[in-house]
Amino acid sequence: DENGDVYLIFTVEELQSILGYGKNKVIKIKKELAEYGLLEEVRQGLNKPNLLYLGNVTSDLENVNSDFPQAKPLPEAEVSKSNFQKFQNQTSRSSKNKLQEVSGPNSNDTNLSDPDISEYSSRKAG
Repeated sequence: DENGDVYLIFTVEELQSILGYGKNKVIKIKKELAEYGLLEEVRQGLNKPNLLYLGNVTSDLENVNSDFPQAKPLPEAEVSKSNFQKFQNQTSRSSKNKLQEVSGPNSNDTNLSDPDISEYSSRKAG
Protein backbone atom coordinates (compact mmCIF):
# COMPACT_ATOMS: atom_id res chain seq x y z
CA ASP A 1 0.00 0.00 0.00
CA GLU A 2 1.01 3.66 0.13
CA ASN A 3 2.77 3.09 3.51
CA GLY A 4 4.83 0.19 2.21
CA ASP A 5 2.84 -2.34 4.25
CA VAL A 6 2.20 -5.73 2.72
CA TYR A 7 -1.36 -7.00 2.48
CA LEU A 8 -3.12 -10.03 1.06
CA ILE A 9 -6.28 -10.14 -0.99
CA PHE A 10 -8.42 -13.25 -0.64
CA THR A 11 -12.15 -13.63 -0.94
CA VAL A 12 -13.91 -15.73 1.69
CA GLU A 13 -14.51 -18.34 -1.02
CA GLU A 14 -10.78 -18.50 -1.83
CA LEU A 15 -9.95 -18.91 1.87
CA GLN A 16 -12.55 -21.66 2.12
CA SER A 17 -10.82 -23.52 -0.69
CA ILE A 18 -7.32 -22.99 0.72
CA LEU A 19 -8.19 -23.86 4.33
CA GLY A 20 -10.76 -26.53 3.57
CA TYR A 21 -13.41 -25.02 5.87
CA GLY A 22 -16.89 -23.68 5.34
CA LYS A 23 -17.83 -20.00 5.14
CA ASN A 24 -18.81 -19.64 8.82
CA LYS A 25 -15.59 -21.28 10.04
CA VAL A 26 -13.41 -19.03 7.83
CA ILE A 27 -15.19 -15.91 9.13
CA LYS A 28 -14.76 -17.16 12.71
CA ILE A 29 -11.03 -17.77 12.15
CA LYS A 30 -10.56 -14.29 10.71
CA LYS A 31 -12.37 -12.73 13.69
CA GLU A 32 -10.26 -14.72 16.14
CA LEU A 33 -7.03 -13.68 14.43
CA ALA A 34 -8.21 -10.05 14.56
CA GLU A 35 -8.91 -10.38 18.32
CA TYR A 36 -5.28 -11.36 18.90
CA GLY A 37 -3.95 -8.59 16.68
CA LEU A 38 -2.70 -11.02 14.07
CA LEU A 39 -4.98 -9.86 11.26
CA GLU A 40 -6.46 -6.52 10.28
CA GLU A 41 -9.07 -6.21 7.54
CA VAL A 42 -9.55 -3.02 5.57
CA ARG A 43 -12.74 -2.81 3.53
CA GLN A 44 -12.43 -1.80 -0.09
CA GLY A 45 -16.14 -1.63 -0.82
CA LEU A 46 -17.67 -1.88 -4.29
CA ASN A 47 -17.99 -5.67 -3.90
CA LYS A 48 -14.19 -6.06 -3.72
CA PRO A 49 -12.54 -8.38 -1.17
CA ASN A 50 -11.06 -6.82 1.97
CA LEU A 51 -7.35 -6.11 2.24
CA LEU A 52 -5.84 -8.47 4.82
CA TYR A 53 -2.90 -7.08 6.78
CA LEU A 54 -0.88 -9.45 8.91
CA GLY A 55 -0.20 -8.32 12.45
CA ASN A 56 3.26 -8.27 13.99
CA VAL A 57 4.33 -11.87 14.30
CA THR A 58 7.27 -12.63 16.55
CA SER A 59 9.97 -14.62 14.87
CA ASP A 60 12.28 -14.53 17.88
CA LEU A 61 12.31 -18.04 19.33
CA GLU A 62 13.13 -16.79 22.83
CA ASN A 63 10.01 -14.60 22.90
CA VAL A 64 7.85 -17.43 21.65
CA ASN A 65 9.24 -19.82 24.25
CA SER A 66 8.74 -17.33 27.08
CA ASP A 67 5.04 -17.05 26.22
CA PHE A 68 4.44 -20.76 26.69
CA PRO A 69 5.43 -22.95 29.62
CA GLN A 70 8.12 -25.49 28.88
CA ALA A 71 6.74 -28.97 28.35
CA LYS A 72 7.99 -31.52 30.83
CA PRO A 73 9.22 -34.84 29.44
CA LEU A 74 7.14 -37.86 30.33
CA PRO A 75 8.78 -40.41 32.61
CA GLU A 76 9.98 -43.51 30.83
CA ALA A 77 7.80 -46.52 31.42
CA GLU A 78 9.61 -49.52 32.80
CA VAL A 79 8.74 -52.92 31.42
CA SER A 80 8.94 -55.68 33.97
CA LYS A 81 11.22 -58.59 33.16
CA SER A 82 8.35 -61.10 33.26
CA ASN A 83 6.27 -59.12 30.75
CA PHE A 84 9.27 -58.80 28.47
CA GLN A 85 9.89 -62.55 28.60
CA LYS A 86 6.21 -63.27 27.90
CA PHE A 87 6.42 -61.00 24.87
CA GLN A 88 9.57 -62.74 23.64
CA ASN A 89 7.94 -66.15 24.05
CA GLN A 90 4.91 -65.02 22.08
CA THR A 91 6.97 -63.76 19.17
CA SER A 92 9.65 -66.46 19.04
CA ARG A 93 7.67 -68.89 16.93
CA SER A 94 9.30 -70.73 14.09
CA SER A 95 9.26 -68.78 10.87
CA LYS A 96 8.53 -72.01 8.97
CA ASN A 97 4.83 -72.76 8.62
CA LYS A 98 3.79 -76.25 9.62
CA LEU A 99 0.68 -78.06 8.50
CA GLN A 100 -1.81 -78.53 11.25
CA GLU A 101 -2.82 -82.10 11.98
CA VAL A 102 -6.45 -82.84 11.27
CA SER A 103 -8.32 -85.65 12.98
CA GLY A 104 -10.43 -88.13 11.03
CA PRO A 105 -13.93 -87.13 9.91
CA ASN A 106 -16.58 -87.15 12.56
CA SER A 107 -19.28 -89.64 11.84
CA ASN A 108 -22.84 -89.02 12.85
CA ASP A 109 -25.50 -91.48 13.89
CA THR A 110 -27.21 -91.85 10.52
CA ASN A 111 -27.04 -95.38 9.33
CA LEU A 112 -26.75 -95.10 5.56
CA SER A 113 -26.16 -98.79 5.10
CA ASP A 114 -29.63 -99.58 6.42
CA PRO A 115 -31.43 -101.50 3.61
CA ASP A 116 -34.76 -99.84 4.43
CA ILE A 117 -33.32 -96.38 3.72
CA SER A 118 -31.69 -97.51 0.46
CA GLU A 119 -34.93 -99.15 -0.62
CA TYR A 120 -36.92 -96.01 0.21
CA SER A 121 -34.61 -93.68 -1.74
CA SER A 122 -34.61 -95.94 -4.81
CA ARG A 123 -38.44 -96.17 -4.77
CA LYS A 124 -38.72 -92.37 -4.46
CA ALA A 125 -36.31 -91.72 -7.34
CA GLY A 126 -37.96 -94.22 -9.65
